[in-house]
Amino acid sequence: MGATASVEAPAAEELKRLFDKHDVTGSGNLERQEAYALIEDLRLRYGMEEELPDSFKDAVFEDFDKDHAGTWSWHDVRVLSGDGWQAMRRRLQRVRVRGGQRHNRAKRQKEQTLTESASSAWAKVSGAGAAVAAMKEVEKVKDLEEEIELDFHPMRIENISIGQESWTFAPQIDLRVIRGDPRRGRAAPHEVNEAVFKGPFVAQVVSKVPRGTTQDPTWSDSLHVTFTKAKGLYVHIILSDNRFGVGLGPLTELLLTLGEVLDMLRSPSVRRLQMQPFTVDQTKVIIRPPVVLVAQFGGPRPSFQRFVHVIRAESLPEESFLLEVELLANNGDGCVLVAQRTDSQSGPDPVYHHSLCLDWDDEGDMAVNCKVMRTSLTSSETFAELREKLPQAALEPVGRSERLEMRCLDGTGTNAEVSLHFADVMPEMSLNITISSATGLAPKSEAWTFNPFVEACVFSRDPRLGSLGRAARVVFGQTEILSNCHSDPHWEQPIVLKIVPEPGLFLRLSACSEAALGVTRAWDELAEVVMEMPEVMKLAQGSVERKYTMKRLFEMKRHGDSELFMSFAQVGGNVAAAAFERTAAAHATRTRDGGVASPRAGRPVQGELMASGSPTSKHTAVQLPIAGGYALPPQPSIQGLQPLAQVLTVHGQEVPDVIAQLYGPPQQPRYLQSAGWPAPPPPPASAKPSPLPPEELSLALSAGAKAGAQVKGNVPMSFFSLPGNPHLAWLARR
Repeated sequence: MGATASVEAPAAEELKRLFDKHDVTGSGNLERQEAYALIEDLRLRYGMEEELPDSFKDAVFEDFDKDHAGTWSWHDVRVLSGDGWQAMRRRLQRVRVRGGQRHNRAKRQKEQTLTESASSAWAKVSGAGAAVAAMKEVEKVKDLEEEIELDFHPMRIENISIGQESWTFAPQIDLRVIRGDPRRGRAAPHEVNEAVFKGPFVAQVVSKVPRGTTQDPTWSDSLHVTFTKAKGLYVHIILSDNRFGVGLGPLTELLLTLGEVLDMLRSPSVRRLQMQPFTVDQTKVIIRPPVVLVAQFGGPRPSFQRFVHVIRAESLPEESFLLEVELLANNGDGCVLVAQRTDSQSGPDPVYHHSLCLDWDDEGDMAVNCKVMRTSLTSSETFAELREKLPQAALEPVGRSERLEMRCLDGTGTNAEVSLHFADVMPEMSLNITISSATGLAPKSEAWTFNPFVEACVFSRDPRLGSLGRAARVVFGQTEILSNCHSDPHWEQPIVLKIVPEPGLFLRLSACSEAALGVTRAWDELAEVVMEMPEVMKLAQGSVERKYTMKRLFEMKRHGDSELFMSFAQVGGNVAAAAFERTAAAHATRTRDGGVASPRAGRPVQGELMASGSPTSKHTAVQLPIAGGYALPPQPSIQGLQPLAQVLTVHGQEVPDVIAQLYGPPQQPRYLQSAGWPAPPPPPASAKPSPLPPEELSLALSAGAKAGAQVKGNVPMSFFSLPGNPHLAWLARR
């Protein structure tokens, strides 16, 4: 093991020479590897021949790095010339003792092997009973000298805070393995026995000091000690205050027998352990029993990480707000473990689209609260919070959105809400709305020209409710504005909306007319159509153009309905269109099973039908059945024109398949049976015109010739595409 060369503290001059020797870069600070080389020199000065393990160097480096800068300054190293050398010498002595214990243990194991051989030989002479008894004695000795590796994961301590007269609070956890009960010699349980706290200890490790702690300190680092199992050992955990070495000393303690700790190591789990407080000055540190230590013995440190995506809020005052998501202990009744904030946005319906990460130890009984913070240039205050906190089980990343009610703290009674999404990635998709044309629109009866455009808005609830429920505008977009349009408009610019799936969304498409001077007036909105978002997402999967009947917002002197021709498609994003259906179904299931729902969510919407006791959406869209592989263009707006396939059939010409599919007669609308409408009667079968008999055809041709008609025979199909066809322009419009 080597003899001890010098156990006295090095002089400041000698220590300075070692510091300058290893400061290779001349920066005035020692990096981690340079500090390791200095520790090796101190080990040689102490007289140890064996090299030090890396874990020992790491522990020494962290202890002397007082400012947590990741380097050693001369101020950090200078303490080794005084009281700091005593701590270093004890550390080196423990390493030497452990090395000797390993050497002795290997020797004993070798001797035990020889003992087993002797026991086997003795069994042949004296019988199996004596051999079994000898083996039991050997196993008993081996069990007592077993090496124990104790992993201790402290998380936090409750009901302790800094006093009013104290400005320093440096809580540390001191984990000690001690021989004998340290409570002996005390006059009362809350008194401190100074002799016990000075040692000696079988093993000891001290935690770091958490920064910026004023109450309920928390720790993120684990403690590790290794010792040899023996009789009469206790695990003593002490919470002390030690700022700059002149703190308040021991505050609370927890004493466990080695058997109790070994039972916890066999089944690792987070436990709430009650500590015994000492008598302290209540003006400096306030202790409110019971003081509870939340920690785990053994196993890996339990980890909890969840992403909370803040989508938006609504029904707030017209001020600036940010949202703060807090992770709380004890089912929401404990302290704040971690809190994350979004950026500030302006009300009343701010959209955030901000992802927050809640990263903490998994205690198993945590909860989440969301606060709305009113911000200003100098401060922020809490305006509202969740009416009911979310338990930890509700934070699983199942990929659904929640619209939660807020409780205003200032008594205004505003029905504020916040939309949150629990998933690993912020869900988002892009909905492409292609609007080709519209019919039956005019700004007002006496106008003959207007500037039309279509605006698409996604609302938080049905915008047709009016005064029954306020609908917040989530996202919006519009087509280009056509100037001086005097016929049915045709738009080329599509609308792309980036939306996040959440329950209760509606899409409103409104045909508008911009005033000549750009002044918005009431009659600028001409007609509208409102659809539920899950139904829009179903239509987006097919990307087929359909005709939708719009509701006029004022009287027009027009014949027929106002119609809009458009198609939907999903063009991007990290979620599929079916996510809207799953979100709506989950929201309906939770509401039906007694879950928390918005008080305004259950009100019937105007224009809904009550079929079988449940509200069912009914809108004015007419869906046309389209066969796969091709689309049906809109029917011509010129009154009196017949479909091309019908014209060819009447004249006895064969109708090609392409013309029958693309330019056939309009199909009957397919009504939604779930809306409660009766099924329409089947359309009457159109009788195919039969060709005339030869006798009647000859009489008809003779009568036509006498009346001045010119009969030129049958018309071939190639005639329809020839430049000389006088009906070519009419066919092109079809």
